[in-house]
Parts: sequence; structure tokens; C-alpha cells
Amino acid sequence: MKDLEEFFKLLDHFNLFLIEENEEIILKRYKDRVNNYKIDFEKEKYNIIDFIKDNKGLLIEILKKEKRKDNSNRDKIYKLSPLQEGMLFHGLYDEDSKAYVVQLIVDFPKGLNIDYLKSS
Repeated sequence: MKDLEEFFKLLDHFNLFLIEENEEIILKRYKDRVNNYKIDFEKEKYNIIDFIKDNKGLLIEILKKEKRKDNSNRDKIYKLSPLQEGMLFHGLYDEDSKAYVVQLIVDFPKGLNIDYLKSS
């Protein structure tokens, strides 16, 4: 990753953003956006993690300035539960982990209305 602008564009592409709490950086996902880039994310997640680690001080400084300017993103996110935070952490740091993978097959004998499913 070359610069901050490219990094923030990448986060936005995956519907992610950063917040600063107690000198730590927390990665969050927007609640009102759908992420259809799971495969792309698998390729980029370590670049994101490495960039955050390498530029932690600068990112904290930027996030603190943004926090002072405007807290408008606060209303656009759901706070993650401790379980969800753990799932996100392990999903980002252990690519091969299958601990939180749940597969399910559902049969719809009368068919499925894709428009209703998308709107829900």
C-alpha cells in the first residue's frame, strides 16, 4: 500500500472504517452497507493489518482529529458484541481458521423471491 488515501479507499471498498479508543485502533464495519467482496478481502486483509501496524501512530493522530471534528459515523454503525469482536479478530488474524464457519442448506419448496430477499 502506497499512501493513506489508497488505504482509506481500500477500507471503504470493503465497507470498513477505523476508530480510535484509548490509543488503540479498532476496525469496524458499516451497518448500512453490504459487503460482496469476501474473496477480494481475503487477498487484502494482511495488507490492511500490516498498514495499520506500520502506521499506528499516524492513524491514531488522524482519527483523533476526525473524532473532534465530527462524530457523524457514530449513528451509522452497530457496536459489535464481544463475540462478534472475537470473530472479526480471529477472521482477520487466522486465515485458515474454520472455527466460526457455519454451513447450512435450506430447501425452499415454493421457490425464493430474490427481490424480497435482497430488500430484507
